[in-house]
Amino acid sequence: MNIRRTLTVLAGAMLSATSYCQIMPDNSAQVCAYWSKGDSITYDCISTREKTDRQGVKTITDSSSEKRTLTVISEDEKNYVLQVSYKDVFSSNLSLALNLSTEAYSEVCSSVKYNVVTDEVGTVQSLGDLEQSLAAMKTLIPMVLEKAYAGFDKKTWKTLGTTKEQMIQQVTESLCTPEAISKSCIADVSPLLYFHGGRYDIGQEYTIEEPFSNIFGDGQVNGETHFWIDTEDSDSTYLVLRTYTKIDSEKLMPMLRNATIAILQSTMAGQDVDVEMMFDQNAKENHLGAELEQYTVTMVHMPSGWTVQWISDRTITVFDDNGQEQTSVHSEVCISED
Repeated sequence: MNIRRTLTVLAGAMLSATSYCQIMPDNSAQVCAYWSKGDSITYDCISTREKTDRQGVKTITDSSSEKRTLTVISEDEKNYVLQVSYKDVFSSNLSLALNLSTEAYSEVCSSVKYNVVTDEVGTVQSLGDLEQSLAAMKTLIPMVLEKAYAGFDKKTWKTLGTTKEQMIQQVTESLCTPEAISKSCIADVSPLLYFHGGRYDIGQEYTIEEPFSNIFGDGQVNGETHFWIDTEDSDSTYLVLRTYTKIDSEKLMPMLRNATIAILQSTMAGQDVDVEMMFDQNAKENHLGAELEQYTVTMVHMPSGWTVQWISDRTITVFDDNGQEQTSVHSEVCISED
């Protein structure tokens, strides 16, 4: 797949090429931001989660999409401040779970904006104006739950086992923390600025340790990521970088064990069963294991420093002597044609 040829016309029409090329005389490339206050870029973002069972049957379990806009609202010699906003937001699982129409869900999500601070080359540093983001979320959550509860019938109310006020308080206390908001917001920007600030030798493969989360519930694990410049698809205008990560059972099994035991404890509450011993025995007898593989490709428009496309494919495989199950997530972020 030659990404550069596919996107050259689109990206060239949208991005200014007034800055010098970043391919260095020593056959290296540096990714830097060349932005000005008022610059803006909008991306079409899609994500699809698919499960493959032991018989090989594939089922799409969730899909989401949105338009994500990054606008430079401030710049100086040391920092850029990017405001991130959303529109046309869709999530098959969340809108269904919250009993919201697509239009209502999108309207609520579009009301949230937040700022991300980078250094002078575009490397993410922090979430700016965190208090404003916290205040926005504390307003947003009751709005969402009010709309959701308005559509619930009496049976659903009983199933929830909590009052509307209790639910709002619980969700607010869970999500409205500096840590939760920073993690969520920066996650939307970090992939687009992943390589910013680095200088990379053409033909060289690099290796780094980085954390991965949301694999089996809470917690994170470090994985070894390899990355390199794709010399076939790169030129003096567009730099294409690829990554590959694999995490094996030795690192993933503690996470899988904790997540599975938590589910067993919930579903078997009140039964005289040692779920930890049950899991460990089953895992040993059936040679239970897990692994993660992830591939990404990032295309950066070098003269401007904007990423024009990011694609990620992550597959988590859980296997034993009886077969395997896979969960795959495909994500794409690409310059919007609108």
